[in-house]
Amino acid sequence: MVAFSSVPVWTPLFAILIVALLWKGTCRARLFLVVLGITLAINDGVVARTLKYAVNRPRPHQTELGIVTRSIHRDGIAQIAIFKPIRVRDSKPSLPGPIEGRSFPSAHTMNTFATATAAFFCFGRWWWLLYLPASLVAYSRVYTGSHWPSDIPPSIAMGIFFGWLIPVLLNRAWIAYGARFHHLCPTLITERQTPAHPVPECGRSESTAP
Repeated sequence: MVAFSSVPVWTPLFAILIVALLWKGTCRARLFLVVLGITLAINDGVVARTLKYAVNRPRPHQTELGIVTRSIHRDGIAQIAIFKPIRVRDSKPSLPGPIEGRSFPSAHTMNTFATATAAFFCFGRWWWLLYLPASLVAYSRVYTGSHWPSDIPPSIAMGIFFGWLIPVLLNRAWIAYGARFHHLCPTLITERQTPAHPVPECGRSESTAP
């Protein structure tokens, strides 16, 4: 469970997926990387960061005695460290003093739920299953003692909201201003097809009757 809270553990996998999508992916997959990058930049860099400083809520281990904190060992390779016994400590309040990290909202939770939501809107079908690992990440933030339980539900809601809002706005901009590329990918998000107005697959143009 601790591994779900450790970004270094998953960084190589994310890098491989990004390279694979850029190299072998369809145009929709490549555009999804752009959409996701913008979504996470706003979600994490603007919304979460602004709220962390505005709310200024200390993490549990900074204010409560005996909060169990769990983490992987940081000495060595993270992918190997997850197979070692986790490091478990009881917290010792550090306040008053400098706040090491701000608890609300959980950026991990916001980013994973925003990613799952953006993927579902861009590809549809079974991509809703990404909410399962996103939920494990959310739970792991409390399990490791990094966040209060009350931090998580609002973070989930904001992640889903911005994971929907930003791709929708980008899709409208794409439809309005990306006409020269519509033959490659008419929309950035999946739309329901109707017999009268079928949506062509990404990377294919609609065939015209002779």
